[in-house]
Amino acid sequence: MTVENSTKTWIGSSPTRLNGLAYTKGQVRYSADLIPAGSLHVALVRSPFRRAAIKTISKDRALEMEGVVAVVDGAEIAAVSDPVPPAFPFPPPNTGRPVLGHCLAVELTSYAGQAVGAVFAKAPHAAAAAAERVEIDYEELVGVETAEEGLLPSSPIVHEGWTSNVVGEDRIFAGDTELAFRH
Repeated sequence: MTVENSTKTWIGSSPTRLNGLAYTKGQVRYSADLIPAGSLHVALVRSPFRRAAIKTISKDRALEMEGVVAVVDGAEIAAVSDPVPPAFPFPPPNTGRPVLGHCLAVELTSYAGQAVGAVFAKAPHAAAAAAERVEIDYEELVGVETAEEGLLPSSPIVHEGWTSNVVGEDRIFAGDTELAFRH
């Protein structure tokens, strides 16, 4: 097979798009358009605090809303599932340490915006409206504001059961660094 070098440039040209008209007319279907009948929609309730103890969660007002099927919290998830494993293995001595645990916070939040509850409803707007009615009593705790602050020995530990906020350390000795930076 022979490949010839082309002198044609695509920069500044307007190539014909085979399905361009469908996009401009809004006729293209996306996965969000393909919602099976009977599907439920979820809205997450998120912590406004960097670090907080979850004292109580009241779901009653959310459950009273039309179209709401269920409201679950981290304790309910923890009762029926194992913690989520880390996305990558930590090098020793940190092997096996949990990160955040479950998909919803249980007892403590580790960062602002962490999911604390989930509302399931028959329509997305119903789930979102009900999520605003979930009442959570927090006790705000001292949190870590920056990565630099998290590395200080005096910093609060973000993940329970850890002895520091350092996820892992490694040193790689390979190749000629000076040569690599010269090119």
